[in-house]
Amino acid sequence: MKDQINQNGISTGFSELDKLILNFRPGQLITIAGHSSSEQFKLANHFAASAKEQTEWPVIVFSLSETPLRLDEIIAISKSKKCAGNLGMIVVDYLQLIKTNISVSQISRSLKILAKEVLCPVVLISQLNSEFSLAELSNAGDGTADADIIIFIVPNPNLGHIKIMVVKNRAGNVGKIQINQSLLS
Repeated sequence: MKDQINQNGISTGFSELDKLILNFRPGQLITIAGHSSSEQFKLANHFAASAKEQTEWPVIVFSLSETPLRLDEIIAISKSKKCAGNLGMIVVDYLQLIKTNISVSQISRSLKILAKEVLCPVVLISQLNSEFSLAELSNAGDGTADADIIIFIVPNPNLGHIKIMVVKNRAGNVGKIQINQSLLS
């Protein structure tokens, strides 16, 4: 199973997105950014459920809005779980709530290192305040350089869909897709 995951990656659960990003790979840091933290969290949870179903390995979801954790706790818990066996994915919701005394870019770098050490994708949710641009993420000092994939999520409840924009992808393509909003409920 592990060799197959290393070779083929982990599906996002959305075939159009998989074609675009070429699946998630062990060691990748994936940033999901947007205005609506609930939609970002739903998308990240969808990714985690897909990873668990495909790999049959545990996934870890740190929901910091419910349980604030320090960066060192996130890293320690993840490494401890990895010692017990393989991990399918780690989700951290969200970047700006991680308790630490280091910069946001250092947090991002630490999570990228964690992804490589535990050999699973780490999905990091980041809140945008204004426009959807890499410049806004970079200006916030969020460490966009460390992310392998950056996804912007734009919900459109009036039309019942969500636009997913892949704006950075080291291993695949960039582009846009739309998914039905009900798929994330």
